[in-house]
Amino acid sequence: EQAVKDTTKQYIITAVHFNDLDVSFFKNFPNLSVSLNQLSIEAPQSFNGLKTVETNSIDLGIDVFSLLSDQIKFTKLYVNKGNFNIVTDSLGNFSFAIFKPSPEPSSDSSFSLALNKIHIKNSIILYKDDLSKIQIKTNNTNIVGNINVTDKYIDFDTKTNINSLFFELDNSVLVDNKPLKGAIKTKVNLEPVSVEFKENNLLLANLPLNILGKVAVLDQGIDFNLEVKSKNASLENLFSLVPENYQQWYEGMTFKGNSDINLKLTGMMQDSISNPDLNIKLKITN
Repeated sequence: EQAVKDTTKQYIITAVHFNDLDVSFFKNFPNLSVSLNQLSIEAPQSFNGLKTVETNSIDLGIDVFSLLSDQIKFTKLYVNKGNFNIVTDSLGNFSFAIFKPSPEPSSDSSFSLALNKIHIKNSIILYKDDLSKIQIKTNNTNIVGNINVTDKYIDFDTKTNINSLFFELDNSVLVDNKPLKGAIKTKVNLEPVSVEFKENNLLLANLPLNILGKVAVLDQGIDFNLEVKSKNASLENLFSLVPENYQQWYEGMTFKGNSDINLKLTGMMQDSISNPDLNIKLKITN
């Protein structure tokens, strides 16, 4: 148990807690199997006790020989009933700034974790950015795929099935607890914070979406370069995304036909100074 705690201190600068530990070389030799119950990783002190990661249980498979190399390779990562808090406060502090940085400025990372065969089950993920006034929360989140983690970025190549997605921008609810599933290929750069949407083919409720582009958190504001496309979507599915508070506007109406949507959001968002340009193209047929 102490050896595991000592190893985490080589990579994580905040406190790591867990209750029970089971280690075995024999379940999947030559891989090392590690099981932890009630694991939690604290956010930096500026977040006043917030847990960056908190799980009911976690199972890890580790390539033993990779412990002697620059990259630790996980052959599996199974998380059950986890809570993940990805938060940026109004001062720019980041809850995932928990990794030990490189001792000197470098384009290389001080460590790298290859998380293969990751399976996150029945979990909650919160993304909250006080600078850009964005809040995203997912409930009953299930993720399968690969994730690479370094002290500079987190790279996702996964398939996702989310029971409930909530999305709020500047106190306006844009997605009100809708299901989401599909393939996500996204890179989160940790410093400076930015999100690169490389290829995301998704189904939000019953509306097909493809999200590409980048959002960067800069000192002067939030820089958007996003494109969202939806092809051959029924109008009924399109209007099903309207938040419940606004559905009374078209209560009793029926919709027929298909739509193609192309939405582009580009430019800088700065409080009371500028907002990004929004361009929407909508084509309706039948």
